[in-house]
Amino acid sequence: GKPPPSQSVKRRIMWHVDYRGHSALPDLERAVTELTVIQRDVQAILPLAMDTEIINTAILTGRTVAIPVKVIAIEVTGLVLDVSALVECESDNEDIIKVSSSCDYVFVSGKESRGSMNARVTFRYDILNAPLEMTVWVPKLPLHIE
Repeated sequence: GKPPPSQSVKRRIMWHVDYRGHSALPDLERAVTELTVIQRDVQAILPLAMDTEIINTAILTGRTVAIPVKVIAIEVTGLVLDVSALVECESDNEDIIKVSSSCDYVFVSGKESRGSMNARVTFRYDILNAPLEMTVWVPKLPLHIE
């Protein structure tokens, strides 16, 4: 993959002070200052699902079963931000569970081959990543109903 983005950037700016009623200062008296701009200091991201278990009834009905997901970021200051629209994601095994291209829900479509006690979807924001672990239940076929 691509290298992680730099956490800080240095920029030079030219500036001077204008005093009301006085003419601008000559260039010799301008100051050059170097500023370091640091991006938000996010400590961790946390994917949150509406449920930690999903029952794959799609294998029987053909109807997708989906669970909404939000991803929050926690800054050094304790500030909590919703970064759901800014994350990338992927399922560790699409034969068990899938994730939407916009990363806003996990789902089963009925095409999965098995379940798992710890199915994992990984979410990435900047240089951080975090897993969402789900239990995926699947019916055992043939299904006997009495």
